Parts: sequence; structure tokens; C-alpha cells
Amino acid sequence: IDPLVGTRVDRVLHLDLVPGLAPLLLTEFGVPGELVPTSAFTKVLAELAPVTEELPAVEEPALLLGQYLSALDILTAEQEEDLHVRMLKGAAELGHTAVVFKPHPTAPARYTRSLEQEAERLGVELTVVDTPVLAEVLYQRMRPALVVGCFSTALLTASALYGLPVARVGTELLLERLAPYENSNRIPRS
Repeated sequence: IDPLVGTRVDRVLHLDLVPGLAPLLLTEFGVPGELVPTSAFTKVLAELAPVTEELPAVEEPALLLGQYLSALDILTAEQEEDLHVRMLKGAAELGHTAVVFKPHPTAPARYTRSLEQEAERLGVELTVVDTPVLAEVLYQRMRPALVVGCFSTALLTASALYGLPVARVGTELLLERLAPYENSNRIPRS
């Protein structure tokens, strides 16, 4: 970071996602980290929850978090569709019969077709959230029984801030595909 930028920053605000771990960002400029209390963060998100009235009324589903990895050329469209189907199968194998899929806001609609077909085959009630909404708002509205994703930082917030059980699918393949090694997308996957 350019010193003309780094020396103008007064503090780095961060959540306590990994208790006790302080960010190193801008420490070379003597910029201190300041913890944002979890209660303050979740309070702001709670204020967003009532605004999104058009959300489906499903309680304690398995929540699948879609990413649009093919847009980043990390996976092919077919591999990404397969990843979503694997998430669904995993949730069904754990006994979940109500599943909500939150696709990435820019993902094409066809990504849900194979998921819908697999849900029907498995006898799972699938609801697709077609409204752009933060995953954390869904955590508050639905209180998912399980949150499933590949690498989304929303997996970390589900576990650390909301105490929700999480599962990951396909992370190994993703880590293999990320290049260079220093790719910033590795951080939420680790």
C-alpha cells in the first residue's frame, strides 16, 4: 500500500471472527485495529432483516450458499453446477428435507435448474432465494439448521457470529485452482 494512503488511515475496524486474532493490515504504518463488537454488527443486520419482506418463510432449513466461481474462471459452469448439486446431496444425506439455495446475485438462472431436478429426485423441498440479500440476514430470518458453502466468508460469520453449524463442499478443488498462491480468494477458504 502506498505510504501516502497508509499513513492517512486512523484505524482498521474488524470483527472478532477468529477470537484473539488481530489483523496485520496497515500495521507497518502504526495503524491500530479496533474490534467491532459482535452485538453491534448483528444489531445492524437485524435492522435489515424486516426490510426484506419478500424472503421465503422457511424455518430451520439447510442453507446452501452459491458462489459464481465460473465467472472468475476458477471452475467451469458445469463444475459449479455439480458443486451445488453436491451441496444439496450432502444436506439431504444428513436428513434435511427443507433446503434454501441462495445463488450469487450475478449467477445465471440456469444454475438452479439442475439443482431443482436433483431436489425433486431426492424428495427435498427446495426454495431458491431470488432476491439479493446478505446471507447474514437469512441467518436471522430463517435460523438455518445448517449452512453449506464452498468458501464464502458467510460460512465464517455463520459459525463465529451466529453459532450456526456449517459444512463446506469442494474447497480442495478450489484451492488447487487458485493461482497465484497469493490469490486473495484463498483467505475465506482456509
